[in-house]
Amino acid sequence: MTENDMSLIHYLGYDGIYAELKRNITSIINLIARNSITAENILCTYDSYKRYEVESLEKLIAIARQLYENRNIKLHSVYVMTDYDTFMEFVSSNNYYHDDPLLISEIDKRTRSVSSFDIPIILENDIHLAGDCEKALLPNEPSRTIRFRNISINNHFSLASTLIYAHEIAHTQTESIPGYTKNLVNREVVSVFLEKAFALDLDPSGELLRLIEKGRFLPDIIKSRNLFNSKLITNTSFKGYRNALNASHFLGTLLGTALFDKYQHESAENQANYFEDIQDIFNGEMMVEDFLRKRRISMNEATNASIISRHL
Repeated sequence: MTENDMSLIHYLGYDGIYAELKRNITSIINLIARNSITAENILCTYDSYKRYEVESLEKLIAIARQLYENRNIKLHSVYVMTDYDTFMEFVSSNNYYHDDPLLISEIDKRTRSVSSFDIPIILENDIHLAGDCEKALLPNEPSRTIRFRNISINNHFSLASTLIYAHEIAHTQTESIPGYTKNLVNREVVSVFLEKAFALDLDPSGELLRLIEKGRFLPDIIKSRNLFNSKLITNTSFKGYRNALNASHFLGTLLGTALFDKYQHESAENQANYFEDIQDIFNGEMMVEDFLRKRRISMNEATNASIISRHL
């Protein structure tokens, strides 16, 4: 566990995460036990995505941008930090107060405002459906400005990886707004929901959605087997914090899935309201908690076996 990881936990809101886990730990363990899933029967290879191939990274970005535009979601600009590694070397070799003008000047020189679609992309040589949105977390930084370093996706371009990219774009929108949630558990809700809703937008047959859920949701359940145990609740070591971070990702995925499940059963008019509320979250005018409360989504729904079985 690094200092940056700790900063992330405290910035996003560590308060309440252990209580959330403790309240739901039994039902989650039972849920995992009821679904005997192994890594072998859910492994997605590149062959699975061949019918959804995208010819270039530029095309992938264009499709993701169009998904947001088609839902009338307007994205605000975000801050990106360049030359981060050199800056950290500069900081480590000098002792600066948090409000030192030279430190602030060095930060400002490396910071620029960009569209989320202009954040540098790192291509990983990995067949699995995984992505990441890396922040430039700065020690002793005087403001709470969030700066991004890059977005990573796998280097097999497909509509599946397009959805992962769109998922990470949503993270840049929510996480650049201080106070978008009070609970780390809610960090994944909007991104997971949009990933699934956009999958249906791209392929109304639902086949792409099923592929995404096979490649994303099921591995999360497998990884969670070792996380949800009584030791996690009382462990306050760095490993315990890391477990809490990983566990919160899983809980947030469950909440986003329950939200999407409800969305699928709504009228077209009510479905449109989901995207209007997401716009409000991106604008800093609504919290994720209110978004969930409005649809009566809680951990009770998120750990409901009937709901989850529809997405396994």
